[in-house]
Amino acid sequence: MKYKVLIFFVIGICLYVVDTTMNADKDKSIFISDQEILSLISAWKSQVGRDPTDDELARIVNNLIDEEILYREALFLGLDQEDTIIKRRLAQKISFLKEESIPKIPSVNELKEYYENNKEKYFIESSFTFTHYYFSENNNSFDRSQQAIKALQENSTVKSDPFYLGKAFANEPLRNIETNFGKAFSKELMGANLNQWTGPFESTYGHHIVYLNSINTGYIPEIEEVLRQVEVDFLQMKREDAVKGFLNNIRSEYTIFINPDLKFFGGGDTGTKVKNIIPGYKTGGYVPGSPSTPFPAMLHGGEYVINADAVRSMGVRTMQSINRSKFNVPSGSPAYSGGGTTSVSTVNINVETFVGEEEWFKSMMKSYNVNVLPKMNKAAGNESRTFTSYNGIN
Repeated sequence: MKYKVLIFFVIGICLYVVDTTMNADKDKSIFISDQEILSLISAWKSQVGRDPTDDELARIVNNLIDEEILYREALFLGLDQEDTIIKRRLAQKISFLKEESIPKIPSVNELKEYYENNKEKYFIESSFTFTHYYFSENNNSFDRSQQAIKALQENSTVKSDPFYLGKAFANEPLRNIETNFGKAFSKELMGANLNQWTGPFESTYGHHIVYLNSINTGYIPEIEEVLRQVEVDFLQMKREDAVKGFLNNIRSEYTIFINPDLKFFGGGDTGTKVKNIIPGYKTGGYVPGSPSTPFPAMLHGGEYVINADAVRSMGVRTMQSINRSKFNVPSGSPAYSGGGTTSVSTVNINVETFVGEEEWFKSMMKSYNVNVLPKMNKAAGNESRTFTSYNGIN
């Protein structure tokens, strides 16, 4: 009986130690800054229209504390993992941070240059001022519209149907006319004569007879007319470029694994495989899978493709270092653009460059008739070797 009690006691101690260890790094301190409280009070005032009372202020602060506690407990339980909404929100926040790195006020020259390169964006399209009579397609619209033309010529009363957008339109852009009436109607309208009734013009809803009052021809405005919009567009472009630049700089540090044979439906009855639509990355990177499996790739001038055997020989980590331009070429080693042989040379090799890649380093040196001595024989981390030739180093 004594042994059983002792066993339960030991188990209890172990559970206590495990729980204490697992929760030792769980920070229980919550610091509420003045700025947080002032921001919440300001938000309250903007929504309610007055200062909060003491009770309301206490409720604001308590809600903030409760939210922080729940947030930390959720993180401790790992509830933030694999949550699409949280991922999307965090991605938005870091995008906002990168966007804020751009200058707040662009210079006049920057705006002028942007405008000159994007004038077509600010083209003000043609607009039309006209009146019309509408005849529903459900009520013999074509014949009735022809009769209406004759009635107008004889100064008689026209009996038409009500149109849901109204009868008269002033300075209506061509794009809106195409949306509301259809392309066939807008094409007829562009060819109509001014200050007279014409038609019938067919629309999506039936037929119309139209009196065209005026046409404002489309034009590209001077920058002064659209300066505010140019500034908004320029800043938006800078924000997008800041995020793209950040992604391009950091993307090469990640290794992406995607199942190339994953099939989804939407590209036809037989489906589309992921490997058929994955674009090539300008920043390079490791391609997972079997060397016998082909992958579509988009390459750019100046890039160099290395085969799978070379990658296995040199190691993925070495290739990633080269791709990030963080690989240090051994001092004294020559560079050749076309390969070939050379005369007797001395190569000073910085051993520290190859820490973690000793096997690859040894195999590479062996192919050039260089034997790497054990560490104890290396002087100050450097080795010098003299040999007669390189077998066509590029």
